[in-house]
Amino acid sequence: MLEREGAGVVAVFQKGGHGVVDHLDGDVAGLVVGVHAAVDEGHALAHTAGQLELEVRHRGLQDLARKLRLDASTCPLTGVFNRRAIESFLENEVARTSDCNPLAVGLVDIDRFRETNKRHLHTGGDLVLHEAARVMASSIRESDVLGRIGGDEFLIVARNTGLEGAAILAERIRQNIENAVFTCPKELIKTTVSIGFAVAVTNNGVSTQTLKEHAAKALLDAKNAGRNRAVINEILPKLTQDGQG
Repeated sequence: MLEREGAGVVAVFQKGGHGVVDHLDGDVAGLVVGVHAAVDEGHALAHTAGQLELEVRHRGLQDLARKLRLDASTCPLTGVFNRRAIESFLENEVARTSDCNPLAVGLVDIDRFRETNKRHLHTGGDLVLHEAARVMASSIRESDVLGRIGGDEFLIVARNTGLEGAAILAERIRQNIENAVFTCPKELIKTTVSIGFAVAVTNNGVSTQTLKEHAAKALLDAKNAGRNRAVINEILPKLTQDGQG
C-alpha cells in the first residue's frame, strides 16, 4: 500500500507481520507505483485470458452437444432424419396442428430396390438410397420434413397441405426421381418410386397412427397399380353425435 506525503511517498511494506514505513523520493516512488500498476494490469490480463479460455471451452462444448444431437437424429447414409426423429416430429406436429389446418403425411418407397441391391450389390444400393434422398430433399418445400424410416422407405411430413398440395408435392418427387441418373462406378442407375399420401383436411381427432396407416394403404395401392405413381388418400373428419362433421 502506498501513501503520498508531500513531494515524496510513504511506502508501507509488511515484514514479519510488522509495518515498516520508508520515505521515498519522487523518482523511486514513481517506479514503485509503476510496478504496482504493471502487476495489476498483468492480473487483469490473466483474468481476461482465463475468461476467454472458459468461453472457448463453453462454445466448444455447445458445438459438441449440437453435433451429438444432430448425429442422434440423422441417418448417417442419407443425411436426412432417422426414424426416431421423423416420427417424433410427426407426433409433435399432430399435437400442435389446429383443427382448421390440413396436414399431409407421405410414404415413399423405392421400386424394386431388392433387384437393385442384387444387381449392383450393396454399394450400388447405398448409392441409390443416398442419391434418392438427396433428390427428395431438393424436391420438398422448406416447410416439409423428410426422414428415412427403414430400408428403402422414407416418410414426409407436409404442414398446411391439403389434397391438391399433396398431389403436386408427390408428383414433383416422383418425376424428379424418375428423371434422375445415379452414377455407379461401373454403370449408370435409374430408378423410380411409389408414393402414398394421407391427408387430414382438418385435424379433428386424427392420430399419428391413423395418418401412417392411411399413407401405408395409399402406398400399397400405388404399388399394386403398377409402381412409379402416387396415390393420395383423404382422411375424413370424425362425425359428431348429431351427425355433423
